[in-house]
Order: sequence, then C-alpha cells, then structure tokens
Amino acid sequence: MLFSQFSLTITVGGAKCNQPTAIAPSFEGLPGRRLFVKLEKMKTRFVVILCVFNAAVLAAGYLYFSDYWGSQVEQDRQTAKVELEAWKAKAVESTHPPTPVVIVQTNAFNWSQLESADYRQYIANLRAIGCPEVTLKDIIMTDVMRLYAQRRGQYEQNGREFKFWETDEKRTLKQNQLEEREKQLALINKELPAVLRELLGINYDREMRKYFVDTDEDNRRLSFLSEDKRARLLALRDQFEGKREFITYGLTNGPASPGDIEKLKAVDQEQDEALSGLLSPQEKEEYQLTMSTTADHLRKELIGFNPSETEFRDLFRRQQAIDAAYAYEDMSDAAVRAAKAADEQSMMSEVKAQLGPERAAALD
Repeated sequence: MLFSQFSLTITVGGAKCNQPTAIAPSFEGLPGRRLFVKLEKMKTRFVVILCVFNAAVLAAGYLYFSDYWGSQVEQDRQTAKVELEAWKAKAVESTHPPTPVVIVQTNAFNWSQLESADYRQYIANLRAIGCPEVTLKDIIMTDVMRLYAQRRGQYEQNGREFKFWETDEKRTLKQNQLEEREKQLALINKELPAVLRELLGINYDREMRKYFVDTDEDNRRLSFLSEDKRARLLALRDQFEGKREFITYGLTNGPASPGDIEKLKAVDQEQDEALSGLLSPQEKEEYQLTMSTTADHLRKELIGFNPSETEFRDLFRRQQAIDAAYAYEDMSDAAVRAAKAADEQSMMSEVKAQLGPERAAALD
C-alpha cells in the first residue's frame, strides 16, 4: 500500500504524546495523475466543440431546408393558382362562348383600278376580284352597248349646228347621209353581237330578250336534266354557236366557200361528240327534240294537228334526216329549195299512209 507513516504529537494537559496516524495517499506529484487531469480537460473541451459543431450543423440545415421548402411551397402555391385560374376560365368559356373579335380592314379602292381600255383586261380584272359572272356580264354589255349607241347616234344627225329658231327640216338627213347611215347601222348590227360573243361568249339576241321578258325558257325546256348538267350543256351550246359565228361573220349574202363549209362541218362534228360525252343517248335525243331548230320548226308547222309524243318523235326523225342532208347546201338556189321541198313532200306522204285516213286528214 502506498501509505506514509508519520507521528502525530498530541499535547494533553501539557504533556505531549506521539500518536502514529494513517493518511490517504497523495498522487499530486505523480506523472499518471497529471495525464489523467489533462485527458479530462481535453475530453471536456472536445465535448464542447462537438456540441458547438452539431449546433452549427443543425442551424445551417434548418436555414437551408427552411429556405428550400419555403420556395417549394411558394412554387406549388403559384402552380395551383395558375391551374385554378385556367379551370375557372375554361368553365366560363363552356357556359359563355367568347365574344368574337371583329377585325375591320379597309382598303382604299377606286374603280379606275379595274377599268381598262382593253375589254379583255377589264374582264380579267373583274374576275380577279371575284365579281360574279352575271354582274360582270351586265357591266360589260352595258358599257359596250353604250359605245355602239354613241356610234349609231353619229349617223342620226346631218352635222348642222343646232339653232333653236330653225325648223326641223333644216336638220333632216340628206339622201347621201341616209344611205351612209343605213350602211353604218347594218355594220354596227353585225359587229355588236360578234364583239359580245368574243368577249363574253353569249348570244346577243338571246341575252337582250332577258332584259325585256325573261321567261327562263332554257331552264324550263331542259328541266329533265340536273342543274349541273344543264349549265354545262348551255355552256357548250354558246361555245359552238360562237365558233359558227366566227366562221360565218365574214360571209356576205352569197354561199359559203367549200373551205368554210368544211370548217362548219368540223364544228358540227365536234359539238356532236361533246354532246355524246355529256349526255346519255336518251338525254341527247331529248335535248334535240327540245332545243333543235328542226323541232322548233315542226312545233310551228304542226299547229292544228296536235301530234302525240310518238307521232312527233317519228316526224322529227324524218325531218331531221332531210335537214341534215341540206345543211350545207345553198338554199338561195331555187333548184336546191325545190329538191328539199320534194323530199319533204315524199316524207309526209309516207307518214300519212301510216297514220290512217282520219289522222292523215288532220295533217293536211
């Protein structure tokens, strides 16, 4: 044991006695003790540092996650707000359709931008802006006819200046002026339909009738066809009429030349092929019975006979064959006219023989 023995002197009643005493051992001066104390101090310091570090980490973590989660929550809140507003807008739109936005766009426009001294260009300009064909036709016809009316008016005056005190005979046309007027009017009456045909592809006489009494005769007669086929058929008719007029425009009162006759035959053949391509055989025959010159002639000649449909069809086929045979003959020749009349008389004799006495008598 590490104990030290020492003597304790006790004075009792003036007398001293020495008493041995045992005392706890002391380590102050030992090296182990100093190490132990130093370790204890270091341990305490380490614990303090560790606590401070942990506190700092916790504080930093708190600040970081507090900022992160705060921004995340704000972002989620904004997203939810946007989705809510979109849902509300969609709900309102489904119950109240949005008011259409009207955009007004105006363009400065002047009619002179369309007009042209060249009628072909004028027509092209009108079509380029989407002008309806009926309106386009009215505009061009009116303009062209006004020009020709001014030309006619030039030949209705003798050129004398008007003086209000002069009597009418002073302005009467002289004989040579009358002759020139008739010559120029005949030329205008021939030229005007040709010009309108070339520009618009129309028949002048047929179009003019529409401005006075429009009975819509074409559509009434062709009601057995669909609207589309009817329109295409009438366009073909106008097209081939124009081709014939172009060939015959330069002809005088004399017969057509062999070259012109061949051209006319070619036009007829082309039209027949076009009709066959558009119409069925039954529709083509119905069209000829309805619209041909032969059929129109028979409807006038047979007044009083009151033919049945079967009788009319038979007479039409016979007369059509005769008309085709003389289509390109010079009908100004008396011999040609007599030959055709003889053929027609022979044809009528055959028809009467088939009809019987009563119906034959009605045909006379």
